[in-house]
Amino acid sequence: MPFATKSYDAGAFLKYRSDFTQAGFEYHGYAEPGTSTTNNKWKVYRITLNTDGTTDKIDFMNASSAFDQIWDNHLITNGASTSYS
Repeated sequence: MPFATKSYDAGAFLKYRSDFTQAGFEYHGYAEPGTSTTNNKWKVYRITLNTDGTTDKIDFMNASSAFDQIWDNHLITNGASTSYS
């Protein structure tokens, strides 16, 4: 699968974003439709992949499974104080 970033509104229920730009990781986020990627109203998680592409583990951004994260901070490399556990 080529690395890419995807986004769409999943019907009237959830807005969805994904990011496959870092090898070995997938990032996924959900929010209410119309939510800006800079608002802290996202549920964000990271999937760590094994070398064969299977899932090793799933961790939530800043250890929160609530809709209280900012999608634009999902990558640890952007300088934000982001962690996954």
